[in-house]
Amino acid sequence: MKQQTAPASRLLSPQRALGALLVGGALVFAGGQLSQAGAQPQPDGQASAQPGAQAGGHMAKHHARHPGGQHGGHHAHGLPFAGSGFERVLDEVKATDAQRQQIRQITDQARADLQALHRQGRDVHQQGMAIWTSPKLDAADAEKHRQQMLGHHDQVSKRMVQAMLDVGKVLTPEQRAQAAQLMKQRHERMGEAGPGAPAERLQNQMHKRVAPPAQAPSAPVPAR
Repeated sequence: MKQQTAPASRLLSPQRALGALLVGGALVFAGGQLSQAGAQPQPDGQASAQPGAQAGGHMAKHHARHPGGQHGGHHAHGLPFAGSGFERVLDEVKATDAQRQQIRQITDQARADLQALHRQGRDVHQQGMAIWTSPKLDAADAEKHRQQMLGHHDQVSKRMVQAMLDVGKVLTPEQRAQAAQLMKQRHERMGEAGPGAPAERLQNQMHKRVAPPAQAPSAPVPAR
């Protein structure tokens, strides 16, 4: 009997395995940075990773005046609807103390879950590097690792979406609509400066530096 060969599209060459590991490792690293984003203060105006959830990075820092003062120094920890920026949005939509408490509980639990997933992601990344640095690249091992990475990314995204839905259920439809409008306006204001604006200013400064100084008009030669 003639042995059937697997379709070429289902096989990974060592070169493709190497590329998959490199790209996947970068994605795992990025996912880890996302779940750790709250470990360091986020500068105002930094875009959030989730479309329509720019409040955490775009809104100005809010002074702690909330019940218990628990959220004054908290940051988003990678969550779009958490942190001092979103507190400003809650002020604008007139969220009640009970709503704030529920949102705090939701985001605290989600933050803990994402940190645990981040630790798992580091292990997955180390496994991928072990495959990549082995004397012989194994396409089967690389494919198995790729599936692990996809599963991990799926877990992270599901947990973040679940947190977003849970927070949305706490707010009324009117509050959600108002919050979305506030975040959209803030995003548009930040976009007016645009990523190209600093580059344009830098380019103008460089032109000023390299432009030759204007020469004074030469004095007329006296007639003899």
